[in-house]
Amino acid sequence: MQQYGIGELDAALRIAEMIDRARGIEPLALHTDPDALTAPG
Repeated sequence: MQQYGIGELDAALRIAEMIDRARGIEPLALHTDPDALTAPG
């Protein structure tokens, strides 16, 4: 986690997304991507 600069929660959410995709489920956008929180423009 340290080498990627993410915390334990972010790592767990990313693993959950990978598991969802492997099951054929579209994962929810729950990770905390700072770029996703900025307004376009």
